[in-house]
Amino acid sequence: MQGKLSIDDKISKYFGGLPLDKQQISIHDLLRHQSGLISNVGRDFEKISEKEFLDKVFNSELQFPVGSSFSYSNIGYSLLAVIVEKTSNQSYEIFIYENLCKPSQMEMTGYTRPAFDNNLIAVGYERDNKLWGKPTDKEWDTSSPYWHLKAMAASFQLPKTYSNGISAY
Repeated sequence: MQGKLSIDDKISKYFGGLPLDKQQISIHDLLRHQSGLISNVGRDFEKISEKEFLDKVFNSELQFPVGSSFSYSNIGYSLLAVIVEKTSNQSYEIFIYENLCKPSQMEMTGYTRPAFDNNLIAVGYERDNKLWGKPTDKEWDTSSPYWHLKAMAASFQLPKTYSNGISAY
């Protein structure tokens, strides 16, 4: 798109002073969940600053050598959000909206962009059918989830024609 990054880039290009074991992680490894990073450093909506998040991530031990296995990791996608913000000089949400959602006419996707109708966000339920609520009901940073879910918590609004006829089961 803009040529500012490549999937082959090592994350050390975007984060200085990485421990040796993290220096070979690429953007591609983050995308494929093959970075070896742990899956999380806290609960989904736990308050954490970007600095604290990065310190915890980069000071944690790898679960396996980079690229040698698969382990789902929210952290990888949160690091991708940091990289997007660093290279675009925009918030992750605004960058995704302007460069992906809006050109694709995905006007009902996102969570903090202007004119977002919180009444149309799907309501989540726990496994025992207990009401969990909406992501926007949880504690957030100023304009988005904290770093545990920075790139993961996109909420999808339901088109008005569907929102009244859907019920939980």
